[in-house]
Amino acid sequence: MNDTSSVKRILVLAANPKDTSRLRLDEEVRDIEAGLQRSKNRDQFVLTQKWAVRPRDIQRAMLDVSPHIVHFSGHGAGDEGLVFEDETGRPKLVEGQALARLFDLFSDRVECVVLNGCYSEVQARSIAQYIKSVIGMTQAIGDEASIEFSVGFYDALGAGRPVDFAYKLGCSAIALAGITENLTPVLIQKTNSIKPFIFNTTPQPEQQRRNQKIELFISYSHRDEILRDELAKHLKLLERQQVISAWHDRDISAGTEWAGQISKHLETAKVILLLISPDFLASDYCYDIELSRAMERHESGEARVIPVILRSVDWLSAPFGRLQALPNNAKPITTWENRDLAFTNIVKGIRLVCEELLREKQVIEAIRETGMVTPELTIQNSEFLKKSFPIFEVFKTSGVPTVTFVEPQNFHLIKLALMQPGVGVVIEGPSGIGKTTALRKAIEEVYPEDKGLQIRTLSARNPQDLSNIGTIQQWHNGIAIIDDFHRLEASLQEKLVDYLKYLADNELHKKLVIVGIPSTGKRLVNLSFDVATRVKFFKLGRVADEIILKMIRRGEAALNIVFDRKTDIARSANGSLNIAQFLCYHLAAREGIAETQDSTEIIAGNLEIVISEIMSNELSLKFEDAVRCFASLDDYNERTCIELFKELARSSDGFLSLKHIRDSRPEISQGINQFIANDYIKILYERCPESSKYLLYDKELCALIVDDPQLVFYLLNTPTDRLNTLAGKAPIN
Repeated sequence: MNDTSSVKRILVLAANPKDTSRLRLDEEVRDIEAGLQRSKNRDQFVLTQKWAVRPRDIQRAMLDVSPHIVHFSGHGAGDEGLVFEDETGRPKLVEGQALARLFDLFSDRVECVVLNGCYSEVQARSIAQYIKSVIGMTQAIGDEASIEFSVGFYDALGAGRPVDFAYKLGCSAIALAGITENLTPVLIQKTNSIKPFIFNTTPQPEQQRRNQKIELFISYSHRDEILRDELAKHLKLLERQQVISAWHDRDISAGTEWAGQISKHLETAKVILLLISPDFLASDYCYDIELSRAMERHESGEARVIPVILRSVDWLSAPFGRLQALPNNAKPITTWENRDLAFTNIVKGIRLVCEELLREKQVIEAIRETGMVTPELTIQNSEFLKKSFPIFEVFKTSGVPTVTFVEPQNFHLIKLALMQPGVGVVIEGPSGIGKTTALRKAIEEVYPEDKGLQIRTLSARNPQDLSNIGTIQQWHNGIAIIDDFHRLEASLQEKLVDYLKYLADNELHKKLVIVGIPSTGKRLVNLSFDVATRVKFFKLGRVADEIILKMIRRGEAALNIVFDRKTDIARSANGSLNIAQFLCYHLAAREGIAETQDSTEIIAGNLEIVISEIMSNELSLKFEDAVRCFASLDDYNERTCIELFKELARSSDGFLSLKHIRDSRPEISQGINQFIANDYIKILYERCPESSKYLLYDKELCALIVDDPQLVFYLLNTPTDRLNTLAGKAPIN
């Protein structure tokens, strides 16, 4: 740093106070200032505040203040950016790379950036390319936790402690306040990967830190070398951040015995990537040597095998067929319109696995050495101390989770919508992602029980509720929730749309909340276009692996256990909290866990075996008849219905437009026309009435819709040859 002065300048940027509590911002800045004033080094800090900053205001403030520490207080929106204001005072998103380029210009002076806003980890990663220390938030962070972190962080700085220590003290302050968000802040440093909060503050020697890198082995066919090179470029940042050390056979030096080198690295790698293509499966060396040994090490728990689907090929019946593949939904890289997005998706998945491996190693080693809960878990356990839970209350296979609830990304916006008089709320998304759970939790926080508000939930699945839904205007008072809206008859849907408009226009202190599958909002607008301005719409998509991991950690804390393959569970869940709960329950129960343990237990069960048992027992009993009926709807030599099942399983939200598939896949277009014209879904319901509970057909939208996340899981884990056998189809040549 060029400035030799001992005074540290702190610039606080308070963004978009119209969307953020001004009282919270005032309190946060006041407590930061008070903490610095209490310190013995108070004369060494100068704090400057800027309110309601616009993007151009940041540049001016950086020039005027010339800060050493920049503290952002406001909202974040994940990949979309941080929320500032435009010239008219409206929210304006600024993405991470734009901020990173700005901080690059001031990197000779700025030592630390604190992004104290929800979902700001993405921007923190970008800025950390240029700034030594950056703190971001992995998910939404509440006002109280945000303030506690700031107080602890600046108290430590004021006491002359380094940023590493101040970060840890801030996390500790959250935990000591009895708040469960102490793992939300993350410290990212220019040359390091994410540092989770642990109590050990002894600096690690450089060599020891380098030895913690995850060795990554890439198995591939040389015919796919171009794609492998592209992947290597995207992995480069992970290598620079000391997260991984990647190796493939092109790294072998001239004159070196290549088979021995390959065997050596295959034996020591902790993560093994299989780059899957027709050429990979056709290669005797890849399939018989590398793949065989990789799967042996995976099954023994020595390494993690991750299939990366490069090009389309039927791989589900291969030895790795039950493993969760990358990119998401195992969509081959060559089928993506933007391949950079595909590789980015892959690298995010690899980063998640590697960082979780490092965390798991630290936690498990500490448990094995001491037989006790580690400091990291003690903090995480703060709200569960002196409590005992049965496993079925922690990991729920049905019903609404409570112990393991994790806020979705737009949770605070849902709460704001619930506060607004009269305006209806519509929450849509695929089944199993936590829509109902998030809604109930939001209502609890906005309207505590002591307010005496009447809250009533009705479901279109329940015949006894249908008459009450039809007479809602007669009894409605408080909040009425209509779940499974898509299952109501059209006339009743129209009636509810009219009622939504009536409540909004009269600003009555009543609230109608609609919950449904993807396209629910579109259906409402189709019924009456002017409802769009009277309703707040929320689309909840598949849950990010990071959120699923946080849910799992809460369950671990409640039961005092540690899963040694959390990332595999998260990836197997494919964005469904319901499936993640399901897998955690079975993994823990299989190891004899029935309730909270007295001492920490490591759950090292074989996930593939558990999935196989679930598939062959519960899920086969539940879905096999319906899948057999559906797959056999077309002729002996036709496979349109099987292809529709495969497309449905790969869809991001359990919603499959037949018109879209017909246009994009001409080879099955004739079969889809027959499916529609012959009303195959009616035949399915006649042959297997149970199927109507979890597989829907929307004639208006001409779409198949899954209404049970376990059906998607069943389809994803059922190889094509098994579907053919079930349907009695002709063998595939």
